[in-house]
Amino acid sequence: MTAGYDALARLTAERYGPRSQALVFVLTEELIRLRTVLAGDPGAMVIAARVDRLREAIQDLYRVSEFPALPSPSSRVVSESPLVIEFDRDRFEERYAAAVPVVSPRLVEVSGPLLGPLRAGVPYMFVIDDRGTLVVWNRAFRLRDLVFGRATAMAAGVRVAHPLLVPQRLMAQAAGEIVFVGEPRVCAVVANTKSGHFRPPPATRDTIRRVCSTVLELDRRDVDVFTLELPDTGDGHDRRS
Repeated sequence: MTAGYDALARLTAERYGPRSQALVFVLTEELIRLRTVLAGDPGAMVIAARVDRLREAIQDLYRVSEFPALPSPSSRVVSESPLVIEFDRDRFEERYAAAVPVVSPRLVEVSGPLLGPLRAGVPYMFVIDDRGTLVVWNRAFRLRDLVFGRATAMAAGVRVAHPLLVPQRLMAQAAGEIVFVGEPRVCAVVANTKSGHFRPPPATRDTIRRVCSTVLELDRRDVDVFTLELPDTGDGHDRRS
């Protein structure tokens, strides 16, 4: 299994470049597959070591990516400890509010290690709200579409974005994309901080690990989180009171 992924990773790097999103896709797909294998055989030390190497390689690729600079902030930091980011209410009402009646019925507040209506092995959009609740939109994506930026989900003619997962308060401690491993009981998590609306800084990795490990009853080592860098011009958040 791993030899096949090694060959595919080499070919991908040669064709698309050693820092390409194509390589991110290949490595992430392998990580999810091996996390699934490890869930069934926790003592597989060779697989565990491979998982560790994949995590480092994927984060290295995320490290050379960053959120684009914004001409004007659409969010603001309302708390530093814990970090809480609030999306602009006027902008939300103008661009996204029409989709609330469609999106809200499919929001799932994850409160335990059993997946319930969600599925293992497929990516979802998630937000950890200002109260520390893990909220998932129950609409599965394809991993390749998320990695390559083609995952456009529409509701009521509106492109679904992370603020729609917290429409009442528009506040988040973290946001991004998440894959649950193991079914019906979650054994591991693979997540990232890709949310161009909330723009979570790299430090939110710890928040995601803490919340997922607590709610899903996991060891923090079984929560893989990959973070995007913020541009040199700043994080894109307004800090005015």
